[in-house]
Amino acid sequence: MFLDQIIQPDSAFFKSWNEIKKSLYNKKGPIPLWYKHMINHYTLNSNNLRLNFELPHLLQQTLHVKRPKKDFNSPNQTIRPRNSWAHFWSPSVKDTTYGKILSKDNHNPNSPMMIMEHWIPCPIIDNSKDTRGHTPNSRPNFLQPCEGCSLHYPYYIADLQLKCILFFAIDRSLYLKILNNPHQVNDNSLRRTTERHMKKRVQTTQSHHSLRTLAYNDYLRTHQILDIENHRTSEDISLPFNLISNRYPSTFLHNFFLLSSDTVMTLFNFYEILVSFSQDTTIEIYTDGACNLEQRQDITMGIRWHITQPSTPLPITFSGSCKHFPSSTKAEAYAICTALLICPSRSKVHIYTDSLCCINTFHTITKRLTTPRRQLKIPNHNIWFIIAKIIAVNSLTVQLHKVKAHSGNQNNDKADILAKAGFTSTHSIEINRKHLPNNIQFIWDQHQDNIVVDQNVRHITRDIGNRQKFNAWLDYTTNTILKQASFNQQINWSMTEEFFKFNPHDRPTSHKLTKFRAWQRKTVNNLLPTMDVLYRQYPTLFKDKRSCWTCN
Repeated sequence: MFLDQIIQPDSAFFKSWNEIKKSLYNKKGPIPLWYKHMINHYTLNSNNLRLNFELPHLLQQTLHVKRPKKDFNSPNQTIRPRNSWAHFWSPSVKDTTYGKILSKDNHNPNSPMMIMEHWIPCPIIDNSKDTRGHTPNSRPNFLQPCEGCSLHYPYYIADLQLKCILFFAIDRSLYLKILNNPHQVNDNSLRRTTERHMKKRVQTTQSHHSLRTLAYNDYLRTHQILDIENHRTSEDISLPFNLISNRYPSTFLHNFFLLSSDTVMTLFNFYEILVSFSQDTTIEIYTDGACNLEQRQDITMGIRWHITQPSTPLPITFSGSCKHFPSSTKAEAYAICTALLICPSRSKVHIYTDSLCCINTFHTITKRLTTPRRQLKIPNHNIWFIIAKIIAVNSLTVQLHKVKAHSGNQNNDKADILAKAGFTSTHSIEINRKHLPNNIQFIWDQHQDNIVVDQNVRHITRDIGNRQKFNAWLDYTTNTILKQASFNQQINWSMTEEFFKFNPHDRPTSHKLTKFRAWQRKTVNNLLPTMDVLYRQYPTLFKDKRSCWTCN
C-alpha cells in the first residue's frame, strides 16, 4: 500500500478500513496490524482519523472515483432515473455543486449530458449546540433545493415548479450517495427558510468538506490543470530534474501548444537540423491547411508544411490535425504557426501560402497601430498572437507570399495533398490557454468542453444563442419527428434556410408574401390543417372522418 492509497484527497485524514477495502479485490478477514499501527501512532484520534503530522506537499493521487451510470441501450436515448444524485466542481462559485438527476441523454455520443435539479447545503448557525465543536469533516451535510442562482440552465421547460436547473456532462460529474433515512436534527441548527425546505431535505453520506476536496481534485485532472512536472512519465523519472526542465532551449516555444511527446520530439529534431545551418540561410516554407467538412461531428482540420530551402538529406515535412471552430483559414494559420516554431532565432523566413486572408491578417496583427480592441475581433486571434510572439522572441524576419491555388506549382500542390492527409494524423495540436501571450481570453465551458474562443465575441455569442434557441425549438413535443430526423441526418438544414429566404413575389412586403411566410412556418411545424392533424387535435369531432372531404 502506498501513502496516497490510505489518505483522503485532502491529505489531512486517514481513510477508514471500509473505504480502503473498496479499492481491493477479494479482501477478507480482520483489520491488518499495519493499519492498526498507523492509526495508533499517526493520528490524533482513532475516531476521526486526523493525521498528527503535516505532509510536505499535497499528494498527487490516482483517484478511483465513481461516476453516474449511463445505462444507454440505443443512440439518441433519454433516461429519467429515480433518486439518482451527482455532484461536480463549479469554477464559477469555487465549490462543489450538488444535483438530483432528472434526465440523461446521449444525443452527443462523445459527451452524454444530464439535467439536474440544483440542491445546496443547508446553512448552519455557528452558535448552535448540535454543531458546536464539530470540524468540517465531521459536520453532517444536509441539502435543500436551490431557489435560483447564476448556475441556472434557462432552457429547461419540462417542469416549471423547479427553481434552479443544472446542465452538465456525465463524464465530468461524480456519483453522490444519499442516506435513505437522514437523521433528524434540532431545528435550531438549521435556519428556518420555508416550510417546503424543512419538508424536502436530504443528507449525504460524506461531509461537504470531503466531497468538496474530491470534486476539486477530479476537476484538476479532467481539465489538465495540474502541474505537468508532477505528472512526469516513467522515462522522465530517471533523469535529473534540471535536465528535464532544460531539455529544450528557450527559443523553442512549444509551450504555447498542448502536444504529445512524439510531436514535440519531431518538431525539436527539425529545429536542431535548421540550427546547424548558418544564420544567413534563408528558410522557404510551403504551407497549406484543409477542413474536412464531410464529417458531421468533431470536424477535423488538417495542416501540412514542408521546407524547400535549405535542402537537407532528409526532407523536413510535418502534418498534423486540430479541432474546434473549423475553417480552412484557421487550418492555414495553424500551419504557419507550427512552421515558425522550428525556425531558429534571427532567421529569414519566406512562407508561401495560397490563402490571401492569412496574408492580410498577418499584416494586420503585426501592425503596432492596431488596437487590442480590433485585434480581439480578428478571427483566430489567439493563433495570430502566438505567431507574433514567436516572431518577437526569436527576432525572425518573416515574409508571406501569395501562391495561386491549383496553378501547377509543384510545392504548393504537394502541400495541398499532404494537408488533406493530415485529417488522420496522430500529431494533434491544441492551444495551451495557460501560455497565451494575451491577457484576455474567452473560454466556452458550458458542457465542460474547456474550449478557447478565438473569434469575435459578439458574433460567437450570437451564433451560440441562435443554436440554443434552435435546440430548444427541436425539444418541443410537436417536433419529435423532426428531431429524430435531424439526428439521423435526414434533413438538409442549409437548404431549409434557403427555403425560408425564398420570395416568390417581386415585392419585399405584401399580403401574399405574409400568407406565404405563414404557410412556410406551418409546414415546418406540421401545423397545416390536414385531416391527420385535425383528428389528432380534435379526435371527438373528426372520429368518423380521416380522409379528405373532397378527394377521399
